[in-house]
Amino acid sequence: MPSVGTFSSPRVTDLNRDGVGDIVVGLGRQEFQACDSAIVALNGKTGELLWKKTAADQIFGSAILIDLNKDGVQDVIIGGRRGELQAINGPDGRILWRFDKRSKPKKVDKWYNFYNPQLIPDQDGDGLDDILISNGGDVTVEAYNPKRPNGMLVVLSSKDGHVLAEALVPDGKETYMSVSVLNEPDGSDPRIIFGTGGETLGGVYTLGRSNR
Repeated sequence: MPSVGTFSSPRVTDLNRDGVGDIVVGLGRQEFQACDSAIVALNGKTGELLWKKTAADQIFGSAILIDLNKDGVQDVIIGGRRGELQAINGPDGRILWRFDKRSKPKKVDKWYNFYNPQLIPDQDGDGLDDILISNGGDVTVEAYNPKRPNGMLVVLSSKDGHVLAEALVPDGKETYMSVSVLNEPDGSDPRIIFGTGGETLGGVYTLGRSNR
């Protein structure tokens, strides 16, 4: 696809019900540039474009796949820079919800980058797994400047993208790392792994238990 670069790892699921896995990937142009092909789905059999979606900045995250509307086809949740996070109907590319960047976070001044989302057990009682995701990283702050916005872990409803809970990372640092969720074989609360720090300032690695 001319004039755009690939920033995310591909995810594969059958979107057009032909029995062959199709490919979903995030794209973009330079930082701070909008893109009309920031999220694309490609036919796994032919390579042809199934659908594409716009974004205000680079979509560098890798998608999670979940059937949000119970139509038998997995839908796409994927994010990137400057608070970009979208849920997209798998078969036709229709937007199911788009994260409202105008909503004021309680813990920091504004929303920053969304990294790779993870599914966690249903938190709001709607029967759908919900989303745990990290948010942070202010690209406008100069290297080695210690005054950087605190990173956050955020729980979102997968049904409509609204914020269920948010928490600052405990060391007060920024974060650029996708949170990981490790489900336990015995069904106990998952383990949550996340990291802090940036390209020029150190941070910590944390392993903890979630609380359902």
